[in-house]
Order: sequence, then structure tokens, then C-alpha cells
Amino acid sequence: MEEIFFDDYDTGEKIKFFIIDRVEISNQLYLLTTEAQTDEEIDEDIATECYIMKAIKEENDEISFRILEEEQELGVIQEIFNDRLEDFTIA
Repeated sequence: MEEIFFDDYDTGEKIKFFIIDRVEISNQLYLLTTEAQTDEEIDEDIATECYIMKAIKEENDEISFRILEEEQELGVIQEIFNDRLEDFTIA
């Protein structure tokens, strides 16, 4: 699995996430990520905490990612990932 690091602005720590899937809709990139490190830890019978990250273009043209929190947008993207990943149910 591809890994990506994010800065925790509260603690200053770097947090490693693993990208399960990605989707681009209307030029907007979303990542489905988890902190689980192996496929064995991502078990379809066990709840695994996942996050949907949204790419945000900054003023300096850099891209950062934020956890998607807006409920309507989250519901739409969540459904897309559910359709794409047969072994997962994102709730």
C-alpha cells in the first residue's frame, strides 16, 4: 500500500497513513486512508478506522489534504468508495 505522511498541527508530529483508494471527481481529488499498516490489519470482518481526505490547493499552488467533514459531500464520496471497493463498507 502507498503511504503518505500528514502533519498534526496540534502536536507537530508526522502521522503515517496508508492510501486504500483514490478518486477524482470534477477535478477534486479524494483519498481513502487508514492508519492500519497491512492488509491483514484491514480485515473486512473487523472495523478499521478510515478517513476520507480532500485535496486542498493552497495559495502557493501546493496541495494539502484535510479530513473531509462536510456531511453532504462526505456522504457522496463515501458512497463512491463503497461502490468501488467490493470488500469494504464505509460507514
